[in-house]
Amino acid sequence: MKEENEKKKGMKNLNNTVTCIDCGCTYVHSRPGERIVHGYRHKKILSYNAYHADDNKWPTYIFFEVRKEIGKRAYQILCTDNKSMKEKEKAALEIFRVWWLTSFESLLFSASLSRTLETHPDFPSYVLSAIKEQDYVQGILTKEVSESLAAWANKRHANTKGIRWSSLGRLLARKK
Repeated sequence: MKEENEKKKGMKNLNNTVTCIDCGCTYVHSRPGERIVHGYRHKKILSYNAYHADDNKWPTYIFFEVRKEIGKRAYQILCTDNKSMKEKEKAALEIFRVWWLTSFESLLFSASLSRTLETHPDFPSYVLSAIKEQDYVQGILTKEVSESLAAWANKRHANTKGIRWSSLGRLLARKK
């Protein structure tokens, strides 16, 4: 009966650890502090997706577990020689989307949503800046894919001015 009620509320429960199926946050249900943090994050994620997310500038927030799978599939495509340029471009954009969401999430959970939108680069700017400034990206992408993605980002008015990168994992970006 308890498990049935939790499913109705939109949660998956495993030994008192709950994953909200609406926002993807995992927390220990019996700890009031974790429930409060979940409520805070839940509201931000749903508000962001409802009012700010679009697929060009601000990608829709997706759960960490889903991002991991997307990234894995995209890396496999990039590492396969017989894939078309179009498939590799799409896979590279998926990898950048996973990285962007990780960077965005790190700020979203420590600042207000409006502050996050103000201080985090939009997706095209993030992609262009990563291609230009992050050496490890060159080891992942071919020159042709990099050039194509740079053109894609520029078409969407990417602005790399003022973007700085955190040394932590080299994925986190902020606007000055």
